[in-house]
Order: sequence, then structure tokens, then C-alpha cells
Amino acid sequence: MITKAQADRFWKDGIEARNSHDLDRILSHCSEDFVMSSPHNAVIAGEPGGVLKGKRASVRETRVSSVRGKT
Repeated sequence: MITKAQADRFWKDGIEARNSHDLDRILSHCSEDFVMSSPHNAVIAGEPGGVLKGKRASVRETRVSSVRGKT
């Protein structure tokens, strides 16, 4: 079990990671097999169902979308 202080640090670092737009830092807070479902994924990542599964899919789709100019 983690302490409240550890949880607070993890939460704060997660927010800072998202605000930094650093994909590797953001994904460091996720397990290898995480699932992210969002209607924005359909636009940003070109994923019609809006679901990205795992870090590799997220990195691949995000980098592809940046090449397409969608980010």
C-alpha cells in the first residue's frame, strides 16, 4: 500500500506530465496494457472506435497523427 504522500506526488507528477505534453512522461504513469477510450481518439489518432489499447498503440497513433497534422 502506498502512503498519502506517495499518492499525492504521483498525482501531481501525472498532472505536470500532461501539461508538459511529453508523451513518454505521460505514458510512464500507465501500465503496458492500459486502455484509453475517448471520442477525441477518433480525430487525433484516426481510431474510429475511439479506443487505444496499450502504450505501443498510443505512441504509434499519436506520432502518426502528428505527422498528419492532427495534434
